[in-house]
Amino acid sequence: MSRYAPRLRVTIWMMYRVLSVRLVEDYASTTQARVFYNIFQAFPRAMFSVEWENLLVTDQEFAALKHQIGTEVNVRISFLDHETLDKLYVMVFPDGSMVIPKGPDYLNFGQFLELENLDEALEASQFDSPKHLRHSREWAKRMIVHDDTE
Repeated sequence: MSRYAPRLRVTIWMMYRVLSVRLVEDYASTTQARVFYNIFQAFPRAMFSVEWENLLVTDQEFAALKHQIGTEVNVRISFLDHETLDKLYVMVFPDGSMVIPKGPDYLNFGQFLELENLDEALEASQFDSPKHLRHSREWAKRMIVHDDTE
């Protein structure tokens, strides 16, 4: 898409997302499973080289997408922007390293199983524990518990 003007690139990106939501809604109508759709605003950070110009949208463009899709959909959609995701996750990568995203950076704290003090690492990363707790409680509210005793 790099050959397109930035405005056209964003328009194409938004059309793709709107169509994706429609596909998710179509799938949801065929199953009893809980279906949801997360739309992420890409961070310009990676552990390897990436051509970001084709992947990034501004905060305003991401807000416009949210407005364009609106609330008249039949599945739960979460719009996960930069502010929402920043310092929210602790990740353990396949090589065993513990990484905490912070702004444009991936802070790597070495091998997770070899950490002597997890709290110290979380504090050094400025991991947002209260934000994470609020986020996890929202997910807990949405959990459907299946009772096998019936």
